[in-house]
Order: sequence, then structure tokens, then C-alpha cells
Amino acid sequence: MGIYRDNLKSLRRDPSTVKAYLELHIEQGPILEAKKKPIGVVTSIAAPTRFKVIFTGQADHSGTTPMEMRKDALVAGAELITAVEKMCRRFSSMDKGRVVGTVGAMKIEPGVINAIPGRTELAVDIRSISADAKKRVVQLVKRRINDIARQRNIAVQILPIRDENPVPLDTGLIRLLIDCCENREVAYEVMPSGAGHDAMQVAKITRAGMLFIPSKRGISHSPLEWSDPEDICLGTQLLLDAIVRIANEKI
Repeated sequence: MGIYRDNLKSLRRDPSTVKAYLELHIEQGPILEAKKKPIGVVTSIAAPTRFKVIFTGQADHSGTTPMEMRKDALVAGAELITAVEKMCRRFSSMDKGRVVGTVGAMKIEPGVINAIPGRTELAVDIRSISADAKKRVVQLVKRRINDIARQRNIAVQILPIRDENPVPLDTGLIRLLIDCCENREVAYEVMPSGAGHDAMQVAKITRAGMLFIPSKRGISHSPLEWSDPEDICLGTQLLLDAIVRIANEKI
């Protein structure tokens, strides 16, 4: 029959027919490799708040404009970058709901060596498994953005991109996956996921659980991405163990 826009609703599966969802994935981070653990049991999935910041100052000649008369949009952007790092470090421990922040993209205009940047656009990504901690950091960063613009007498815009809620995974499945590891005497790390995964979407309709295997240096989405075959096989075996138990037990 095929899948088409006009028949999507008829193809929906009744969520009550789905017993559980399990996902096996590379960690996309360095923790398992650093701790020499072959398996991670995921407790929750962090969600991002993303927004664009545009500082608009004045593009003047770099040689003729005195320092005290400049409206440098790039220097304002640099202050924002360091502010994001500083504020997220204040929420770096797990007991506070660890928050991470990144300024991952920047555009500068006019972008030539002999002109003061008159416009700087930055993309900010702030993530946490704690909705409250993430919200607090976002508030602090946005307050700092406005302070920077006011102190430098330049204009600023903050444009939202996306704002998602962290997703806790099913506690029963977490216990089951831990039990599967212990039954095979496999060293494991109980940990959150800083990256998004399918499980956070499927968790809206059924119980969801996740296993991680190590990824070399935490690299992903790159030709350099690598996981040892032994870790892949072990993760697959534990996934199978869990599937069999879910299929045969009332959990």
C-alpha cells in the first residue's frame, strides 16, 4: 500500500499494543571509555533549549576608529561565549542537575580584517536532564546577553529555535537492564544521555529503556566514529536478554 501523506493516520499503531521500547546506541561521549566500562544503562535523556543571538553594533574602519568609540558586535559575542561557559560550570555537578552549554556557530559581518564587526550572530545550545536547572541557566544567560548589549550600547535580538523537556526513562526497565548486566557479570555505568535519541520520542507512548556502548573518544557522526566489535556484540547480547525477559515476564 505504501506510506503517503494522506494515509498516515490510518497507519498509526495502537500504543496499547506496544509492550516496551529498547534502544542500543553508542554513547557519543567519553565517559564509558574513560571509566573502562563496556556498558552504560541510561536513566534519562537531556533536552536542549536553543536560541539565536544577534548583536548589531556598527561596522567602522579598524584603523581610524578609536577604541572608546567602537560598537564592536564581535566583542559582545565573545563576552557571551565566555558567559555561557562560566554559567554552565556553576551547574556542572550531577546533584544540581548538570547543565552543559555550547555556542556552536557564529556569523560575522562584514567579515574582513580591516573592519570592525557590525553584526554578529551566534547559536546557543543549552542542555540538561533537569528542566529546572536548564531553565535557570537559560534565564541567567539571557539576562547576561541584555547586560552586554546595554553596556556596549548596541542592539540585540534573541530568537528562539527550540525548547524541549528532558525525558526520564522507565525505572522498571532501568532495573531490568541493570539486572541483565549483573547476571552476566558485566561492568556497567548508570548514566544520563546528553544527546537526544529516538527513545525520548517513543517514551511518549510506551515504556522506554536504553543501553550505551563506548565510542572511541566520544566521536560520532564522523568517519572517525568507532566502537569495538566486542562491545557491539556485548551490547547486542544484553539487548536480547532484556527483550526475552520483557516478552516472557510481567514487568
